[in-house]
Amino acid sequence: EATPAPDARQVLRTTRRAYSRCGWAVAALTLFLTIVLPVFIAIFTVIFKGDSEGGAFYGFLEENILYLNEVIIAIGVLIGAIVLWRMPKQAPVRKPVVPIVFLLFFVIGIAMGFAGNIRSNALLSFWSTFTGLGMEDELTNTLTSIDPLQMILCTGILAPFIEEYFFRKLLIDRTYRYGELTAILFSGVAFALFHGNFNQFYYTLGLGILFAYFYCRTGSYLGVAFLHMAFNLFSGVLPALLMMELPMETLESFLNAPSISVLKDVLGPMLLYFLYLAVYYGAVIVGIIFFFLNLKKITVQKRETPLTCGRQTEAVLVNSGVLVALTLLVLQLLLSLFTV
Repeated sequence: EATPAPDARQVLRTTRRAYSRCGWAVAALTLFLTIVLPVFIAIFTVIFKGDSEGGAFYGFLEENILYLNEVIIAIGVLIGAIVLWRMPKQAPVRKPVVPIVFLLFFVIGIAMGFAGNIRSNALLSFWSTFTGLGMEDELTNTLTSIDPLQMILCTGILAPFIEEYFFRKLLIDRTYRYGELTAILFSGVAFALFHGNFNQFYYTLGLGILFAYFYCRTGSYLGVAFLHMAFNLFSGVLPALLMMELPMETLESFLNAPSISVLKDVLGPMLLYFLYLAVYYGAVIVGIIFFFLNLKKITVQKRETPLTCGRQTEAVLVNSGVLVALTLLVLQLLLSLFTV
């Protein structure tokens, strides 16, 4: 005898409960990073105010800020994982990650990052003109002033594996059964909002959806983590390292008073940087072409459900966990507009 299909109300309750739990996990991660941690640091500052050992400790933290950042995010992810503990899971079907497919997603990701940066820069330029507030790209400023090895390990390697574990492995495995497209969009939007600023919002939104789609197509956490790692190393770490090698003062003096001796000092780093730009923009062009050539091949698995599109959207968005998470994340995003 066939098992009777669940009615719409039961499916609505189950879907809403699952997304609410995932929303609370995102909220717990956000609260830890934006409230609990600053309070802890403030208390620590009061305790060690004027203490030489405390000052030395803060100096150590400042020198190793990216390591500290990844440790903090990892603790937040652990808290989020505890919230999701024992929740039913269904991972996408595992398939081999074919190198040519990996390369295809990589160049499309580069193109998406480029397009997202254009949108972010346009928005922030308009906002700066309208309000008179100068907007700074804190990520670029941090990367170009940090120890190169620390930047490679944290931004290039640790961050992708930690972030993909939470936003893909934890979230998608617990929402995939309620619809692949919904799980992809939820993961991508949460990933973009998590970064908490408009400098990164648009390109992380496109990348978050792309990484989520890649994970659903391959079922491979390591595959999507390596894809994220390749993107960070190529589009974030490598240009920052090349900019560090540019002798800006020497370059400025050469532009003011050109000479062969000064040219020798700046020619090598300049050529390397321009070579990188040529490869980068070449990847952007190839990525755009590949995206449109493969646009019709983009498909998501359809799920038999008694819910209409509107009711599915209601189940995902109208629940306590997601509403709290969205409130926190959107507030954080809007506050970033007033950070000069």
